[in-house]
Amino acid sequence: MIIEAEKEFIRGEINLDFTNKLIAKVNHHSPDELKIITARAAYNAGKVDKDYFLKCYEIAQNYLIPSEENHIKAEGYHFAALSLDNTLENKSKKYHYFTQALKLSKNNNILYSKIATSYAGFLSFENEADKKMIAKDLFLESIKIKESLPIKDLPGLARAYGGLGRLYLFSKPCNCDKAIEYLNKTIFLKHDFPMAYFLKANSLLRLERIA
Repeated sequence: MIIEAEKEFIRGEINLDFTNKLIAKVNHHSPDELKIITARAAYNAGKVDKDYFLKCYEIAQNYLIPSEENHIKAEGYHFAALSLDNTLENKSKKYHYFTQALKLSKNNNILYSKIATSYAGFLSFENEADKKMIAKDLFLESIKIKESLPIKDLPGLARAYGGLGRLYLFSKPCNCDKAIEYLNKTIFLKHDFPMAYFLKANSLLRLERIA
């Protein structure tokens, strides 16, 4: 099941029947790899059916966060943060989960850079200038790590560049040149990224460069 789950993830497929089988199979005695893969599958399934976000949250709370291994706990806190919506009552939980995940993943560059991108994305939607500054620093830190890896996570790198581009676009005042620079990098790395094209067009409109 682990191999098949990895194949579906690489292909970008969301198979609810297979996700249900993973959820039914996973338990406290399952290998950590299966627990993480099941949480990831449930999170991705939540993009189709939001009920799966709750499944992801439960897997994180019940099977990952209680682990004695820091990187497993970090995965748990990361999935717990991702699976909660951005309602006011959940924001404090998300801050806690993201900061715990970052702290616990400090010695794992690949995991840390993934979590940093997620946390930066969350912070970039906040209104406070200090949170946007933290988001920028996290995006840049994530990009630096991803660029240094011998085998690069190109989709993850595209997301980090895209998040940074969006942050510059909606900064006050808009730093549209910087936004376009990073959005171009996003599009170069991941051509099928509709939001990057939309944000780039928005940036160009603000600069009055579209005839």
